[in-house]
Amino acid sequence: MAVLALLPSLADAADYSVNFGEVRDQALVPTETVKMCLDATGYRFGYEVIPGQPDSYHLKTIVHLPAPSKPIRSGMQSRNDGREVIDDVGTVAGRAVEIYGFDAGDPLDAWSFDISIDDVVVKTVNVNVVPATSCPKAHEQK
Repeated sequence: MAVLALLPSLADAADYSVNFGEVRDQALVPTETVKMCLDATGYRFGYEVIPGQPDSYHLKTIVHLPAPSKPIRSGMQSRNDGREVIDDVGTVAGRAVEIYGFDAGDPLDAWSFDISIDDVVVKTVNVNVVPATSCPKAHEQK
């Protein structure tokens, strides 16, 4: 038992609340369907992590795509022939919010977000990206 005390503590999903949604009026509105409105429209989606403790943690997201995304945004990496995008946020203390927008070339269909704390996936969010019937005007999403 003394050996266990020497092991570093790993993230426990129960210690972190993760909420995913569309950004509306500067709040996340839960959804499992995201519409393909390009970044220029101001349409945004993302997630927040609310830790149950004040310690800092390493935050990373791996986005699994149904087809390669082109181009990959600056600061992100791709692997698996562009079907996985890695957003290594880095060390965070307290609440973290990660917001995304679509670029031309992003695929429609099922996406999943593996949200990792200290290299442990604490939540996988599955969303369906669908064609947009309408998109907001950039000034409507402030």
